[in-house]
Amino acid sequence: MVGAARATWRDLHREVAGSIAEKAFLLVKGSWKHGSPTVWPPPHTCREVRDAAMRILPGAEYKARVLWRYAIVWDRPSDG
Repeated sequence: MVGAARATWRDLHREVAGSIAEKAFLLVKGSWKHGSPTVWPPPHTCREVRDAAMRILPGAEYKARVLWRYAIVWDRPSDG
């Protein structure tokens, strides 16, 4: 799963990197419009999303990314 999360002061370094990357993408590739629904600003912080993922999906791996995104990777345990 990939999503976007609201940043806090703990995420400042990623916010700065994301801002620079966004400006570079706009200069090189221009604006991109997509058909996916968006909610801005994101309703949850990175920490809230990570804590919920760890609680709901034991063993999940949370990775914060630049451009205000995160990735959650989880493998369903085998039934054996």
